[in-house]
Amino acid sequence: MFNHKIIKKKLSRSLSIVSSKNHIDELIFEIYLSIINEQRAKFNDLCIVSNNQNIISQLSSKNVKALTFKKLFLEENNSFDLIIILSELNFRDKIEIDLKNIKPILKKEGLLLCSFFSEKNLFNFKDLMNKIEICFFNGISQRFHPIIDIRDIGNLFNQLGYNNTVIQKENFQYQYDSLEQFIIHMRKMAFTNALLTRSNRPLNKKFYLELKKEFIQTLNGNINFEILISCSWKES
Repeated sequence: MFNHKIIKKKLSRSLSIVSSKNHIDELIFEIYLSIINEQRAKFNDLCIVSNNQNIISQLSSKNVKALTFKKLFLEENNSFDLIIILSELNFRDKIEIDLKNIKPILKKEGLLLCSFFSEKNLFNFKDLMNKIEICFFNGISQRFHPIIDIRDIGNLFNQLGYNNTVIQKENFQYQYDSLEQFIIHMRKMAFTNALLTRSNRPLNKKFYLELKKEFIQTLNGNINFEILISCSWKES
């Protein structure tokens, strides 16, 4: 599904990209933090799958490990009361296997916090892209990450034996002054196309100029993000 060499390059590049907009993971983490603080007494050993130092620094007073997925699954004796996963989960090929492998790493009554791109994530921008592509190419291409329906993810957690799963939709809106500013922000978040099967319709200069114009005229530079935030417990 994903070209992981491209993802690795994008994630590495994202660390050096300067954007005035916050990474959406930082907004999601603010919601996570309120959940964590409500249950503060229950969490002694924490793990976060992220290299975002702005986020990790907010957990500095706790016993927290910042791990990659590989180290989370392969390091011996990993055991946590709380595991926090942000947008990187959406770049994984088999999310259901990851969630299954995380469960044994959670201690009894441990909590897993995850976030997923919903079916309406970037909906207004995708719609604009599709309209322009139909006009230029008489068809559309898969250029965006797969999305997850709230019912599908809820059923998956239930099937894997997680308890008391709660899923909530969170909408975030960013205002961009230009298409270029939007693209820079997407690159900072490593959200640009990393699909294994790439489009066979290259976007030429004429297409780009039309998209640039309609980005302001039609969208007024407003882009909507919709994220599903899940909160799941391991049985006692």
